[in-house]
Amino acid sequence: RNRIITCIILLSLLMPMTIAGAQESSSLLDVGTTVSCSSVEFVLNAPGDSASYDLTWNFGDDVEAEEEGVSEFPFVIVHDYLTAGNYTWSLSVTDGTNSQQTSGGVTIDGPSILDFTSDPFPPLLSAEGGSVNFSVVVEGGESPYSYAWDLNGDGVFDEAGNAESPGTASFTYSEPGKTVVQVEVTDTCKLSARDSLPVLVGDAEDEDGEDGEDGEGSCHPTAQNIADGINELFPDQAETLYTCEEI
Repeated sequence: RNRIITCIILLSLLMPMTIAGAQESSSLLDVGTTVSCSSVEFVLNAPGDSASYDLTWNFGDDVEAEEEGVSEFPFVIVHDYLTAGNYTWSLSVTDGTNSQQTSGGVTIDGPSILDFTSDPFPPLLSAEGGSVNFSVVVEGGESPYSYAWDLNGDGVFDEAGNAESPGTASFTYSEPGKTVVQVEVTDTCKLSARDSLPVLVGDAEDEDGEDGEDGEGSCHPTAQNIADGINELFPDQAETLYTCEEI
């Protein structure tokens, strides 16, 4: 009988130690994520104890958040990302004595521009200028997309595209020189992507030449302008596309 009583006493002493040990080994770091457009909902689950914890979040976009004395779980925090991309987040959890860390990744899927082209392409015009038709091919993000254009190169975007054909625009150029045309594509999540394409218009004086004739043994000035323009458009491929002599 004394042995039984002794065993019961020993078990009663060991049980709290076992439970405490189980609580210490339980992970607080069960984090679930749900992505909705550019927002991510982080859900932190915890063991069923009454301890309070301090949380330090790093969302991977140079933004951090701290929460002190969190004791009710699941704990939910929502973070909005400003741009599309892949982000690695991390979380540090401490109860004042022990600390645990975890991390993970989320992907914010915004639109991407696969192709931004023109007709004619490359958009190299003579001194008379002319009309250029632009078109853009987009994937990713949440459609439908909206398009904004800077067709005159002043840095201001507007909706001056072709309403009957989304993703296309036209503009007539007459002034000599280079105009950097830009397009901005925005999806329903308000995430955007941009691309640009230079338009080059020749100079009448360069086309006529100093005396109205080509210099023997050299490129016509207009041909040189076109070659230079292609070099600006395709710096790594210019020599394999058109040389001054070929033009």
